[in-house]
Amino acid sequence: MKIGTVQYYYAPNFSGAAVQFHRHAQVFVKHGCRVTVFTPHHQGLARAETLDGINIIRLPTAGHSRTLRQTTFYGQLTWALLRYQNHYDVLHWVGFGPLAALPAALVARMGKRNLYQVTIKGGEPHKRVTQKGGLLTKFGVAHLHGLSSLSDSITEDMRASDVFHGPIRTLGYGVDSETYRPPRDEGEKRLLRSQLGLVTDATYITFVGSVVYRKGVDILIDAFEQLAVKYPELHILLLGRDSFLDGIGNESAYQNNQAFVDELKKRVLSSEYRDRVKFIGLTQEVPLYMRASDLFVFPSRREGFGAVILEAMATGLPIIISELDGISDRILADGHEGIIVRDAEPISYANSIESLLRSNRARILGLSARQKVEDEFSINSVALAYLEYYDYLLNTP
Repeated sequence: MKIGTVQYYYAPNFSGAAVQFHRHAQVFVKHGCRVTVFTPHHQGLARAETLDGINIIRLPTAGHSRTLRQTTFYGQLTWALLRYQNHYDVLHWVGFGPLAALPAALVARMGKRNLYQVTIKGGEPHKRVTQKGGLLTKFGVAHLHGLSSLSDSITEDMRASDVFHGPIRTLGYGVDSETYRPPRDEGEKRLLRSQLGLVTDATYITFVGSVVYRKGVDILIDAFEQLAVKYPELHILLLGRDSFLDGIGNESAYQNNQAFVDELKKRVLSSEYRDRVKFIGLTQEVPLYMRASDLFVFPSRREGFGAVILEAMATGLPIIISELDGISDRILADGHEGIIVRDAEPISYANSIESLLRSNRARILGLSARQKVEDEFSINSVALAYLEYYDYLLNTP
């Protein structure tokens, strides 16, 4: 099978959805599939390369604004899809709007299949067609052959709409439970902390994700402040992008993100606990930091799926997460494999954290979480479910 995908953010500037696709694609390749990624080119990167057996084709863009770059990218994409038509039988879209209409129509015209993966609420076709460029988006949606989403609630919403009448499936993300695993013993955990420059006898709460308002990092810091004096051994690790003015998109959204980070860092640096909160930034060592941690807290305000939750569960960490519509309760059973906080109040997170610090319940939750991932969210089983859906679309008139 030949699989193509359109990813506006890909290596090395991965989005969360792109990271997950890349991991699934490695499984596709192991099963004999050819995978090609179409993504924008950035200065200093090769126009084409192969990464982990996956072909990456980077297309030129022009202009300084995101709008202009996207417009030129999708124009180049149309020609690339024609030029490289032998590289794919099904095209997996992550993100779909008016600019995708023409290339999607071309793909359908060539007898190939378009699958749009909805990764977050608001991306559903019936909502996209009501936004700017809705008529073009509707034209593009008419050339889709299938939809997938990361949560049952999004899938149900799409099935209830009159915009798309083809097949729709809920397909989440999978986790490599060998990469994300608990430490073998306390000795390995202490060694990891030494290698990572962490305090050996501290209690580490870890967060993974971009340091932006949507991810609720401010809620975590507020909760930590309420516990910091009472629990002097408590430390915070923030793993994820915390620099947004890096030359790859300096528009207002990135500027707002940077302003949020700057204010948060200023607040931490001026506090008495400044040495107990570490901004790690982007790192390839997330599995190691998780393995060296004691708790995972994820107070995100909105998510498409939250794959890092599964990664923390696979690592055997007790987790505390926000209530994410259609996601949280699907991933874990509240009170059995983790704790779901039903509001966005810092005191609620502080209380949940303290409940785990003062009992042996954390270990039980971690063991149950690990088992849940092994049973339901292994990378191989999820990737094979995507392959089965691609095959279904290719064999359905």
